[in-house]
Amino acid sequence: MDSTTSKRYEAPIPWVQRSQPAVRRQCARILDDQKNAAMVADNMECEKTSLSANWKEKNQHEEKSLEDNYKTINKETQALKKDRLAVRREMKVHRCFFTFLIVLALSPQTANADVPQGIKFGDTVEDYIIFAPNMEPFTEQFSLCSWVRKLRTAVSPTWFSYATISRSWEIIISDDGHSRLFSAHALHKIGQLDIAPGTWYHYCMCWSLSSNTADVYHNGMKVGSLKSRPGRRLRTGGSLVLGQLQYSYRTVSGHPFGGELSKLNIYSKKFSAEEVRDMYRAGLCSQIEKSHGNFRQLTWESIIQQSRRGNVQLVDAESADSDIACSSEQSSHHGIDTDIDLGFAGADCGQQLNIVQSKLEALKIDLESLNQTQSDSQITLTELDLTITDRNRLLTELDSTKTELTVVQSDLESTQMELGATQSELEEIRGQLRVAQTQLEATKNDLGQRLNQTQTQLNESQYQFKILQTDKAETETELAAIQTELSATQIDLEATKLKLEGAENQLQSTKIDAGQVLDVTLNELDETKTELEETRTDLQEIETVLERTQAELEISQTQLEESQTELLKARTQLEKGQTELAKTQTQLEEGQTELETSQTQLKESQTELEKNRALLEETTTELGETQFQLAQAIRGSSSDVPQVLKFGRTLQDFVTFRPNMGSFTDQFSICSWVRKLRTEGFPCWFNYATATESEIGISDHGYNNLLGNVLKIDQLDVTSGTWYHYCMSWSASSRSADVYYDGTKVGSIETPSGKRLGTGGSLVLGQYQRALGVIETRLGDRYSFGGDVFKMNIFSKKLSGGEVRDMHQAGMCSDIEKTHGDFRALTWESIIQQRKIGNVQLVDLDAPCTFGGQD
Repeated sequence: MDSTTSKRYEAPIPWVQRSQPAVRRQCARILDDQKNAAMVADNMECEKTSLSANWKEKNQHEEKSLEDNYKTINKETQALKKDRLAVRREMKVHRCFFTFLIVLALSPQTANADVPQGIKFGDTVEDYIIFAPNMEPFTEQFSLCSWVRKLRTAVSPTWFSYATISRSWEIIISDDGHSRLFSAHALHKIGQLDIAPGTWYHYCMCWSLSSNTADVYHNGMKVGSLKSRPGRRLRTGGSLVLGQLQYSYRTVSGHPFGGELSKLNIYSKKFSAEEVRDMYRAGLCSQIEKSHGNFRQLTWESIIQQSRRGNVQLVDAESADSDIACSSEQSSHHGIDTDIDLGFAGADCGQQLNIVQSKLEALKIDLESLNQTQSDSQITLTELDLTITDRNRLLTELDSTKTELTVVQSDLESTQMELGATQSELEEIRGQLRVAQTQLEATKNDLGQRLNQTQTQLNESQYQFKILQTDKAETETELAAIQTELSATQIDLEATKLKLEGAENQLQSTKIDAGQVLDVTLNELDETKTELEETRTDLQEIETVLERTQAELEISQTQLEESQTELLKARTQLEKGQTELAKTQTQLEEGQTELETSQTQLKESQTELEKNRALLEETTTELGETQFQLAQAIRGSSSDVPQVLKFGRTLQDFVTFRPNMGSFTDQFSICSWVRKLRTEGFPCWFNYATATESEIGISDHGYNNLLGNVLKIDQLDVTSGTWYHYCMSWSASSRSADVYYDGTKVGSIETPSGKRLGTGGSLVLGQYQRALGVIETRLGDRYSFGGDVFKMNIFSKKLSGGEVRDMHQAGMCSDIEKTHGDFRALTWESIIQQRKIGNVQLVDLDAPCTFGGQD
């Protein structure tokens, strides 16, 4: 057997050694994937079942409750409509008779009635009233009503302007037909109104969040509507200017009013068209605004007590050049006939006087009764209005509940879609597992086939060895037979020799034979010689064959011995391979044990490193605060100026450090004042990432990312160059993060149950990092912030809506963040001491400290 045959037995051994660890690792991965896939499938199935059951139960309960409420509201609405019609019919009769009595019996006293006060504004930029009212009652609905007297015909004489820090033009009203609500989101110009100078007219703007509509009324008639963005509320903490236009927060421009205002009130509800019409018909001298009770939150009585600037005077609304007269003539002004026949024409003066006095006494008694009746009717109407308001509120809540149900149903559908997508992923994982199992089976089959081939080759060698042994025995038998034939041939040869010698002896002894006998004998002798030669030739051939056979037998024996030697070598190599495989497995197990020990030591080292890093960060923070305090002490009075981080617009401009985030794993609140200076790209001012993912990302174009969940506020309109207050407040227990802009909640981010904030990450201000410490550069500088950050603090608790609102209203220059004590775990003082890369500067605040709720 040659050397190539021997290599066939050596090949499987190294292949087995190479394949065994890979097969073990692949089997372990497949088992882990199967376990994970099974766990994910079980969790998703449980969640799907729970969501379906909860949604069905909640949907059935709410539908039944809504249906019952709707029926009840319809019944009450019908009854209220009937009562309202009856009361109004009765009030018309009482009003006519009451007017008659007033004209007849009280006409001497009406001249002394109280005249309403008005505010008269000058026509320069210095003539206005400014104050900061409490606008909280009006965030979801309001009605702004006033009597206005136009005295100027200039462009946009503005008599009402309300603005906040983040929104300059929340509400603007001028007496040339312009009414603006929520800046540029809604603009209405009533160019058709022809308001003559010197004329009093009645104005109302009525808005609600539920309708997203503000209705504008002139003299009791609806003349137009303003649309607001869905979900947009009135902002609080602003300033109100009467008599001028606020170009920005607490900054007036050149649009003086120059007219008069009276009875300006703001109500915390949206008036109906009928309520506005009744207010106008009651007239300037009535007290109908007081019938709305607690809904009148910002009153005319409080407005006239505010400080006045420039040429602003408090005057009587009734004046010599006014078209309003609060006297008996006002009755005819509103269309009531005062020419009344008393029924005593032609009598003498004394008799007439007695008749008038007696009628006056009777009329006074009737007047008191009618006053009480009117008061009761007015109270009844007010109660009916309140009841209708409650009904409208219930209908609004019904619509809101239906909307919530639609949202819940949409969420359920999206959850079902996600479950379907996850099931598809699970099927893909199962398919991958099946492919891996198939590959494993193929590997096992290949290994079995190679082992079978090796065994087959071994069996073939053993079979060939047996054949060689059989051939050897047959050859030995043939050799013995040839030797036997050779012996017999030799015996025949000896016999022939004896015959020849006998013949010669006979020839010599007789010598009497004739020539014929001699010839015959000679012929026989020749034949015998010929036979003898042939026999010798055959014998030589037999000897040659015997020699060849012995040589072949020796070769076969040599090959057999070589085959036996190679077989022994193959068996020895196989045993060595099995021994080495066992050693390799033992070494693999020992290596795994050492790997686990190394991993444990590595975790302990990482824990120790985290502790050292946290200690280093604390030391660095303390050192930075000490340096900051030392710098303040050196600078003296100049340290009172607040410091702002100003970022450049390139990829090299940012602040990065590794804070101790251990206090924020279960809850936190990130709050900061931010000034947007870029309008292009996705300017990111806060990003925190760990080795596994980007955990927190905040930009000033409405993008908010927390733990892989995104809230995008598309409608948020942050004006470039304007400071605004931002807060993200989250806790693991609530599974929700609330996002606030200027103290108002604008949305929420849902986080998975049990999900916590990772530690050991990197915090980058001014850029976006797509991985731990890796700045995103694939889109150029589109993620560069390029703005300003001020007073950024991270608290180790979830701030409430009230706490965020108080922080915003306190303003930029307050120290309200320090009232939270130890909860302020990552402070602004430590942040500004961190390493600044590129064009990042610490500069003085260039804005006055009059933000938020400060006057």
